Amino acid sequence: MRSNGNTRRAEKHLHAPFRSSSSPLRTSCSAFRISNSAFRPRMTPLRLTLSEFGPYTNTQTIDFDELDNQRLFLIHGPTGSGKTALLDAICFALYGETSGDERDGQELRSDFANDDDPTEVELDFQLGERLFRVTRRPRQDLAKQRGDGLTTHSEDATLWERTDVDDTGGPDEGKVLAEGKRSVDSTIHDLLGFEVDQFRQVVMLPQGKFRRFLSSSSKDRENLLKVLFETRPYEELEDTLKAMKKEAREAVDQVLNRQTVELERHGVEDVDALEEKRDRARDIHQKALAWLNDLKSRHQEAVEALQSAKKDRERLDELDEAKDALATLEQQTDAHAERKRTLQAAEQAAKVFPYQKTLKERREEAEQAKKALDDAVSAQEDAKVKLEAAQDALASERDRDEQRDSLRQRLAQLDELEDTVEELDRVDGDLDAAMSEKEKAETAYSEANTKKATVEEKQSEARERREEAQQMVVQLELLQTKAEDAERRLQEATALERKREELEKAEAAVRSAKEEIQKKENRLSDAQAHLDGLEQRRMEGYATVLAENLSAAEPCPVCGGREHPAPATGAHDVPEPSTLEEARAAITVAREELTVARDDLSEAKKEEARVQTAIEGILKRDDDLQDTDIPSLESARHSAQKKLDAAQSAKKELLTIDETIEQHDEKLSELEDEISAARAALQDADTEITRLRSRRDTLAEKVPGDLSTSDALSEARETAASTLEELEEALETAIQTRDNAKTAFAEARATVKSAQTRLNDATEKASKAEETFRDELGSAGFESRSAYDDARRPEDEKERLRKRIEQFESDLSDARGRVQRARKEAKGIEAPDVEAAEARRDQLATWVEHQQQRVFKIKNAADEAADGLEALADLRDALQAADERFSDVGALADAARGDNDHNLSLQRFVLATRLEEVLEVANEHVARMSQDRYRLRRHDEVRHGGRAAGLDLMVHDAFTGTERPVSTLSGGEGFQTALALALGLSDVVQRVAGGRHIETIFIDEGFGSLDPEALDRAMESLLSLQESGRLVGIISHVTDLKQRVQARIEVMPSQQGSTVELVR
Repeated sequence: MRSNGNTRRAEKHLHAPFRSSSSPLRTSCSAFRISNSAFRPRMTPLRLTLSEFGPYTNTQTIDFDELDNQRLFLIHGPTGSGKTALLDAICFALYGETSGDERDGQELRSDFANDDDPTEVELDFQLGERLFRVTRRPRQDLAKQRGDGLTTHSEDATLWERTDVDDTGGPDEGKVLAEGKRSVDSTIHDLLGFEVDQFRQVVMLPQGKFRRFLSSSSKDRENLLKVLFETRPYEELEDTLKAMKKEAREAVDQVLNRQTVELERHGVEDVDALEEKRDRARDIHQKALAWLNDLKSRHQEAVEALQSAKKDRERLDELDEAKDALATLEQQTDAHAERKRTLQAAEQAAKVFPYQKTLKERREEAEQAKKALDDAVSAQEDAKVKLEAAQDALASERDRDEQRDSLRQRLAQLDELEDTVEELDRVDGDLDAAMSEKEKAETAYSEANTKKATVEEKQSEARERREEAQQMVVQLELLQTKAEDAERRLQEATALERKREELEKAEAAVRSAKEEIQKKENRLSDAQAHLDGLEQRRMEGYATVLAENLSAAEPCPVCGGREHPAPATGAHDVPEPSTLEEARAAITVAREELTVARDDLSEAKKEEARVQTAIEGILKRDDDLQDTDIPSLESARHSAQKKLDAAQSAKKELLTIDETIEQHDEKLSELEDEISAARAALQDADTEITRLRSRRDTLAEKVPGDLSTSDALSEARETAASTLEELEEALETAIQTRDNAKTAFAEARATVKSAQTRLNDATEKASKAEETFRDELGSAGFESRSAYDDARRPEDEKERLRKRIEQFESDLSDARGRVQRARKEAKGIEAPDVEAAEARRDQLATWVEHQQQRVFKIKNAADEAADGLEALADLRDALQAADERFSDVGALADAARGDNDHNLSLQRFVLATRLEEVLEVANEHVARMSQDRYRLRRHDEVRHGGRAAGLDLMVHDAFTGTERPVSTLSGGEGFQTALALALGLSDVVQRVAGGRHIETIFIDEGFGSLDPEALDRAMESLLSLQESGRLVGIISHVTDLKQRVQARIEVMPSQQGSTVELVR
């Protein structure tokens, strides 16, 4: 339904978006207008230089500046002389291809060229105020630089900018803009704005293909016009509107999906059902909340009763604990008295301790003095022994003076051999270097050969891979279809599996709901039975109480009788009113829970039916999925995608394989040069090694064998010098040792005398200290040294005794006060039943918790339903907005893409307008050349099959009054019409802001098909172009043209190759 609406909108806006300044499409187009900044300046050839190119020998140069102001020139020469080759050279210099796309690089090389002379084309051209030079060499075989044979050189190209070069025709190249074929191709395209095929149709009209633009298909003509008039922004606008339409459609689908998901989440089919579900939940919530508040009130009363019972229990427990604590302390009084006695004795011993310490210090001083005397005597004996040994060692060193003189003579002889050994070392170093160079050359030769074999193998693999890739690309479209089908079936199967899982859950939910209903019914039955039992007990209990209060001759409160023959007997088991109330409340709760369970069953059955319907829908679309498993479909999808990925990768890989093959060819050529260089280096190394070995033999005869190297000579010299130095140091050491021993012996005798004096003083002081200590023990009341030692205590232990004594006395006082306070608090209290109070509180707490959960669950259900209704209201508004946007954007997108009666897109509308301008100018030339017989017209009717129209051409014949396709024109008529169309296209492209200025047109043959009168009219049109300043080159062998065109480039063939000459 939306599709029809969009079609009507597209028809309504068929032309309005392209003409009305206020239309939405026109407003959008403003962002894509072609800016004048895209203007491309005129391109003019300045100089063409050919080297060993085509039929030309040596180097040929054409300087177009020498044409002066003559903008029409003729390229003339016999058939086969090489006229078309000049256009091939210009086209090859710019694009790396020939004008007719009929010759490759190898075929461009002159057959007259020597193997050493490369084929090359150089073109200087002007683009606005900027000057450029481009040089290209085709792929060709040239003589090797070393050795015999040929090596293949890959195609190469370089582009310079020479705007700032003074000598525009000189050898100064200027600034490099691009190097290498790909880089130069890309830069040339950016500068000129043409692909090579478009260049051939507009600038260079090759032989046999002059009518290509005239007779080309509407699609090919569109591709050329898009580039010439830069209408890509309109194509981008079409794509943008298409994407906007897709996004708008997806936005509508997303809102619809969200609505469905929201309703499914709540298990309803429409908004009314959800509102009913919300209202029912709110009603149940109010009833449950009232019962919850009543239970909370009862629970609070039970909590307060329990707190009171616990406080009474705590007071009684405190009295018992206080009595026990006091009794425990009173049992420790004896131990407390003993600690006090121990502390008193320790404090007396502390007064005597300083005298004991002084005695210990004096005894230690006497011991130290005794040890010092013993050490001094021992040191005196050691010094005497060392003195005697030092005197003997000095005598031995005096006996080695003759050996010292011999070593001095040896050192003088070694100094005389130093120069000869140094030269021998240098020769050995040069010989090692030469051997190393030989190894490097051998390694380079081996590695180059290995690399060559590797590259040849890779080259073979690349060619095989290219064939494989081409075969895979052929199947790309089929593989794409298979992959999409496999993906669709997998998604359907996955959705089916998911729905089956949902069905199992729904069926389980139905079973669970039924079981829950049974449980709720049983609970309601049990609650009712419990209430009936309580009512029966209440009635029986009241009868017993009444019977016990009956008295003889007193009337019965029930029947009024004064005789009571059979009064009721039994216990007074009458339930409390609160118990009956709780039983009735339990029945109410059970009934409400049963209602909720039945609602849950209804919702579960609805969910089960919804899922079953979804499964049937999937199977209806593809019944084969009934027994198909997911793993097999995933495997099929994976296999199809893998093949598709491989084909797509092969398609991308084809773009680089040819370049890889070309790189391998270049590498093989480089490796051939490396092998030759390595072979020459190997020969040079062998020659140098022979010369150095001869010189070494001569030097070796002059030096003893064990001293033939600098290292050996240096080692011998160092050994002799080291030995001499050790002997002289040993003599000096012996003298010094003897002198030191004399001094040490004298000092040892003085030390012995001093140590004896200190020992006598220390012994006397120790005797006096012992006498003082014994006097102090008696004064402190200690009968013996052992009694004193037993009474002593460390300071920390004495402090602990003091604290324990003080703590005990404090604890005893506190315990007696605690007992008095506890008796006062517990006065008049009886033991409470805390366990019964706790049981009552816990029972009510359980009921409160259960009811809270129920209230919470019901409240959540009501809130979720309310939230769902609010979300659905928002989605309703969102759907309306999304649908309106889809309608508006869809109409614009369809109109822009050509979905209308004329099948005319926005871009084609623009191109058709430009083509009308081209035809208007071309028809002026057509009218002149056909004497007003023919006129070109754009055919804008819808083509067969609804294909895009608007760019087809028809020719109107004024003589017959009919229109016919341009393909029906004769050879001469076709040439005239094609020429007029090319001239018209050139004029309009230059006139349109933002277009490309076509400064030059080359026309290859075609004039031979014209009679003299038609030739005159064609020349009039070409000569009129001089007024616009354009350069027109004509290639022809027609002799009459030599009389009509003053400026000519004559091509002259010979047996040595063709040459060119500029004639003015």
